Amino acid sequence: MVLNNSGQSVGDFSDLLDLTLNGNGLVVEVSPGRYGSFTLNGNNRIVLGVRGGEPGAVSEYEFQRLTINGQATWEVLGPVRV
Repeated sequence: MVLNNSGQSVGDFSDLLDLTLNGNGLVVEVSPGRYGSFTLNGNNRIVLGVRGGEPGAVSEYEFQRLTINGQATWEVLGPVRV
């Protein structure tokens, strides 16, 4: 799946394998799970972890490939295992 602007949505993360973020200013909160390739371009961000999650609970992620280009970033909320 490729997202180019904030009007687009990932939808159900259980159906998602690959994700590319293009453009600028996109923020995607990623549900814990197993994924293929994630590519972040421009000035975009993914958020890992669960906002307001249960204290001590660890959010687990598995990526086959995680590529962060340019000004893109990732944010970690709470305990996360990648």
